[in-house]
Amino acid sequence: MKKLIYYFLVIQITFVIGNIPVYSQGKSLISIKSGIAISNQTWISKEDNTTTNGNYITGLLVGLYYDYRISNYLHIRTGMDYSQSGSYLPYSWNEYYESNKEKNRAKVLFNYLSFEILSKIKISGIKFFPYLIAGPKFDFLIKKTFMLLNFEQVPNMSNIDYGFVIGIGSEINPFKNLLVTLELRYCQGFNKISTLSSRTDVISVRNHLFEFTTGLGLIF
Repeated sequence: MKKLIYYFLVIQITFVIGNIPVYSQGKSLISIKSGIAISNQTWISKEDNTTTNGNYITGLLVGLYYDYRISNYLHIRTGMDYSQSGSYLPYSWNEYYESNKEKNRAKVLFNYLSFEILSKIKISGIKFFPYLIAGPKFDFLIKKTFMLLNFEQVPNMSNIDYGFVIGIGSEINPFKNLLVTLELRYCQGFNKISTLSSRTDVISVRNHLFEFTTGLGLIF
């Protein structure tokens, strides 16, 4: 994880140094993006109210978004993503793992269709425009996969998650009306998306994930 973030920041700085002002041709941008979502989940024990993070799992992410320029520094973005998020169950919560960590890794994986409305603030510079983004996100469950050991059938399952997105990005305009983006985001879910019943406890689950994406857009 640390190496991925380090490499991303190196590429990010390279993009920033080489960027040029964009959106001189128009006020709107429509773009497609793809990348990976490195996700985890917070497992909350009802018995003693302790929280434990699972083990990170990597999924795919693809999306489409529309970006409207209000001013040179403020944009509004609406978008739709398909993403996978989840986690491997913490080893300490499953006695069976102690001798089977590699052969049987229990996991929870959710596939979401997500919608977001974000504010985008461009940072002024000399011939480059990195940006910050933040705003709410709403996730609708379209598929779920449970590979759990020593857990009973999941009794409660929310089909909707909601949370907040914050991130950084940069843009480069290599050709007229064509825009390339590179972006790193963190998404925190607020809803208790499921409740898992074990033999001795009830455990609530919340999502959180990092997204690394590249995009290709058309300015008009």
